Formats: sequence, C-alpha cells, structure tokens
Amino acid sequence: MVATWAARTPLSPNHLTLLSLGLAGIAAAAFAAGRPEAGFWGLVFFYLWAVLDHADGELARLKRAASDFGGRLDDACDIVASNLVLVGIFFGLARAWPGDHRVLAGLFTAGLTLEKITGALVLEAKRRARHLALATGRADERFRAEQRRLDRLSGREPFYLLVLATAVSFVEGSVWPAAMAVILTAGCYAMAFFSFGAWLRLRR
Repeated sequence: MVATWAARTPLSPNHLTLLSLGLAGIAAAAFAAGRPEAGFWGLVFFYLWAVLDHADGELARLKRAASDFGGRLDDACDIVASNLVLVGIFFGLARAWPGDHRVLAGLFTAGLTLEKITGALVLEAKRRARHLALATGRADERFRAEQRRLDRLSGREPFYLLVLATAVSFVEGSVWPAAMAVILTAGCYAMAFFSFGAWLRLRR
C-alpha cells in the first residue's frame, strides 16, 4: 500500500530507506526515555519503521529502480536502525531499575556486536549466492525457498520478536526491567548463533 502510493510520487526507494532510518532513530529515543508513554510511542514509530523498511524494496520493484547501491544502502540502514532500537530499549530498561549496570551493559554490547558481525557475514554470503545462482541459472523455486528459510533464521523475524518481547514492558510500566534486559542481552547472542548457522549453511 505504501509502495503503491509512493510509486505515484517522485520518491525513490532510497528516500524511503533514509526516511525509515529516521523513524528508527525516533523509536530508539522514545525507548531510551524509559517511561511507559514514551515506550508506547517507541512501538508506534518502530512499527512505522518496519512498514517503510519493507516498502522500499517493493517500490524498487514497482519503479524498476533496483540497484546494487540501493541494496547496500538498505542493508547498511537496517544494521544502523536495528542497533539504535536495541540500544534504546536497553537504555530505557536500565533507567527503570537501580544498581550497577556495567557488567550487563558490557555483555549486551558484546552480544550486539557479535550479532551484527554474523549478520553482515550472512548478508554478504546471500548476495554472493544470489549472483552465482543467477549466473548459473540455478535461481529456481527450490533455491528461493532455501533463501526464505535462511531469512527466517537470520533476518527480521527474530529481531521483531526480541523487540516486541522486551519493549512491551515499557507500555506495561517497565515490568521486571532487569529480567527484560537479561532477555534482550541473551536474545542478541541467540540471533548471533542463528546467523552463524545460516552463514555456515550458505558456505556449503
């Protein structure tokens, strides 16, 4: 729907990509405030980011404007946006309980870094696999089904689940913020594990 509307305007897919990054930044700032009402708006802007994050690819197909630069810009903005949102949630949770957060913050930072490294490896491996499949004529339905399966393991779905499972605690009045921060940290390591598994499968 958004892509169909945007196709009738001068907006390019890259414009939507950059706009979605701005929405992710607003969501992250709202989450970082650590207040229930701010958390609600964080979820609203996170949803808007997710909509535009899908719409830019649809718009590229509708306008036949897909490019390697656009794909790489989309990947880079996805990485930055997901980092901003997760860091914003962690800061918001940390505001909601007293004590020394340095150890957990260090574990969270390490997990987030590891997840981004493995995620970047998967993106590059998927790009090479697609180019090779197109060049050799192997881009059939079986290949696309395998790509979709790997996307579910290492793509947006685990990230969405992690955000919703932890950010909803803001709207509920930051229930069990320390436990939610531990879940958020563990989730980063779990996503890194799944991404590494997807990367190994792509390397075969």
